[in-house]
Amino acid sequence: MNRHTIINILIMLILGLTAIINCEKKPIAPQRDNPFDPQNIKTGGDPFKLTAKIANGGILLEWNKPSVDDLKSFNIYRSEQGISGYSKLENVNANTTNFTDTDIANGHSYWYLVTAVTNNGKESSRTNLAPVNINANPVLTINGGATYTPTRDVDLTILASTARQIKLSNSADFNGAQWESYVTIKSWELPTGAGEKTVYLKVKYENGQESQPVSATIKPQPMNPSIVIIADTVEYTPTRNVPLKLSVTGAKIKMKLSEDSTLSRVQWQNYQPNPFFQLSAGDGVKKVYAKFKNDFEIESQKMQDDIIFDTTPPTLVLTITPDSGVVNETTFWFDPTGSSDNLTPQQDLRVRFAYENDATFDTDWIKLQTANYKFQDGGGDRDVKIQLRDKVGWISETIQTIFVNTRPLAEFSYKQTSHYTLTMKFNASASYDDEDGRNLQYRWDFDNDGVFDTNWLIQNTISHAYDHTGTYLVKLSVRDQNRLTGQKIQKIKVRPPFIKMVFVEGGTFQMGDTWGDGGSDEKPVHTVTVDSFYIGKYEVTQPEYLLIMKNNPSHFTGGGDFFPHPVEQVSWYDAVNFCNQLSIHEGLEPCYTIKDTDVTCDFTKNGYRLPTEAEWEYAARGGNQSQGYKYSGSNNPDDVAWYSDNSGNQTHEVGTKQPNELGIYDMTGNVWEWCWDWYDSEYYSSSPQDNPKGPDSGTRRVLRGGGWLYRSGTRLGVANRSSDFPSYSHYDIGFRLVRKK
Repeated sequence: MNRHTIINILIMLILGLTAIINCEKKPIAPQRDNPFDPQNIKTGGDPFKLTAKIANGGILLEWNKPSVDDLKSFNIYRSEQGISGYSKLENVNANTTNFTDTDIANGHSYWYLVTAVTNNGKESSRTNLAPVNINANPVLTINGGATYTPTRDVDLTILASTARQIKLSNSADFNGAQWESYVTIKSWELPTGAGEKTVYLKVKYENGQESQPVSATIKPQPMNPSIVIIADTVEYTPTRNVPLKLSVTGAKIKMKLSEDSTLSRVQWQNYQPNPFFQLSAGDGVKKVYAKFKNDFEIESQKMQDDIIFDTTPPTLVLTITPDSGVVNETTFWFDPTGSSDNLTPQQDLRVRFAYENDATFDTDWIKLQTANYKFQDGGGDRDVKIQLRDKVGWISETIQTIFVNTRPLAEFSYKQTSHYTLTMKFNASASYDDEDGRNLQYRWDFDNDGVFDTNWLIQNTISHAYDHTGTYLVKLSVRDQNRLTGQKIQKIKVRPPFIKMVFVEGGTFQMGDTWGDGGSDEKPVHTVTVDSFYIGKYEVTQPEYLLIMKNNPSHFTGGGDFFPHPVEQVSWYDAVNFCNQLSIHEGLEPCYTIKDTDVTCDFTKNGYRLPTEAEWEYAARGGNQSQGYKYSGSNNPDDVAWYSDNSGNQTHEVGTKQPNELGIYDMTGNVWEWCWDWYDSEYYSSSPQDNPKGPDSGTRRVLRGGGWLYRSGTRLGVANRSSDFPSYSHYDIGFRLVRKK
């Protein structure tokens, strides 16, 4: 074992010893529970508390029973010397705690002690010493020397050694008293009346000598009377028959009870501590008087207590403000402070509220005060219950009905009436009121400018034509039969429903006669690249043109709201003007600058314009989805086009033939479509490869797609080109729109 190991072991031993020392228990103070221990708090070392007095015809000893294990009996000892000379007088059982020593003589002193004896005969402990000195003259005590007596009947103790006769009297002159045989215990009746009572005694001894008179005094016990009606804290009673709580000290007590303060009309009766007393009729403060008389015929002073006799419930006065209101909005005030009671002061009245008149009150009993409540759910008549309680417990109740109106719910839906108008139809039939159902009135503010556009109307549907597309806030206000209103503000969007656009992703294609049967102006075939753009799904229709330009120049009219005929008899100038007006109408940037017949195009603007010839052909071929069809969407013109063989010599509703690969309709047939480019066959062959826009000038503008009066063949093919003067119009010429991406 090395040196470090030894050091570590020593350290551990020291720590262990320290822990053992610290864990030793602290000494516990002794418990002073021995009754004979002078430091015992309860007994002070003297559990017997032995006393001695002249009574019961001798010397009466009394003691407490100590807590001694295996206690069998008590030994009683007497001495006439005090310190020694004790002799046992008696042995009594363990349940006896008093003894009268009658073997005594006047002129002597006696000392007593008591010991506890266990079952094995051992005297385990003893009492204190209790001395008594007996006068040499005759001794007379009343009730063992008590100060007071509750009755006239008392017990006398007489001690007179060698006496043969005694004479007793309530007067010092012994008037009427007779000699009688000597006894140590004598029952005696004191005289009536107030004041201290004295009993006089003479003794005649064996030798015939008489003693001098001796006396003893005692006082009638004070009565200390009191009266309480019902209980100390009760001030009111709803019944006439009330319990009394009477208190008086003494025996053979008589009493008188009355509401008459003189008590002259009632007789004395035996005392009862808890009698019932019937109050006189009529509400108000009732006073009950009591007087007592003891065995000495001493009457007590007159006592009284009062109570309020109340048989009338309080008067409940309730004011509700306002008398009607709105759910979740109106605070109702319930004011019962005008209530009163004939006997209870207003500040002692209590009130509680059940605003919903259900089994549960919404407040506890509270001081009379105004309360408020706001109804949360549902409308209609509401019963409100209020209770008022006075101090006796009488309750008055009222149930009042108030009308709580729910604000009508404003709801509306809307839709644009067709693809080709800015007219919106609003339907408020979903509006509702809990009390009035759908019996409502309606008014509208179609642009939420703070001014209603209609008066109150009974019909719940209405149409409104907007001047421009865009987003609007529409406010509907509804009113119920109680003229309570509700409103809803909803954002709507008036869309340009008439121009449906198709996205065309940019790409590169072979432009021109790729089938080898086209005209010379379709050659040579050349590579063209165009950027992405949007193009009209349909040719511009008559309703679309009418909405913007306020006129319809077309020769062929007809068709429904959703699939009308294309507009025709429009010149190229009419078409570009329409583009600008539509752009303005929709809040877009116009692409064209128009000065008489001088028109320039800013292709960077986001408004509407005519397609370039390259854009038109790329879209007609199906863009990057192209299947190489000769006609836009098919090699069979009947699938995709209205032309001379099937048109019946007129235009037809747009979108009623099959679309091409991009979902675009009527790019073959129906009407020719204006393009932006000036027509020039030489420029066609030498045009730029990227996004060509045609020559800078010319006399005729390009037309594409063919029309209803042309036959099938090259005139309807996607590469076919035509042109006309920009001022020219015809009933087979229309146009289609594009917008930049």
